[in-house]
Amino acid sequence: MKIVLTILMSMFLFSVPFISSHIETNNNLHLSIVCGSNKNGYIDIDRGNQKVKYYFPYRFGKGGKGMTDLSNVVFSYRKETLMMVYKTTSETIFKIKCNRGEFEVINSFLRTINKQIIDSKPTE
Repeated sequence: MKIVLTILMSMFLFSVPFISSHIETNNNLHLSIVCGSNKNGYIDIDRGNQKVKYYFPYRFGKGGKGMTDLSNVVFSYRKETLMMVYKTTSETIFKIKCNRGEFEVINSFLRTINKQIIDSKPTE
């Protein structure tokens, strides 16, 4: 029983955050992020003020909260993983699981503000 409980807990503790849903309005794209057992975060991309705001209550790996100008970051997509990286330092801000459908929604939204995601493997 202890082994099963340990395995289940480690699955939640070490699971990678993923996009569970999105809501798009005229100027905003809100992505709901699941970060583990009953822990949710978000990514808000604002077309009006050109900012991205994020919050992840994630214990291990990349997590945290912050806000930055879209001009300071680059988005990258590879092997069902979406990353946001600072242009100047190449530091990864966050890395989350993202299916191809969510990727298309995010990329379409970013294209409306002359920004897009670098898609490393478009055929994956």
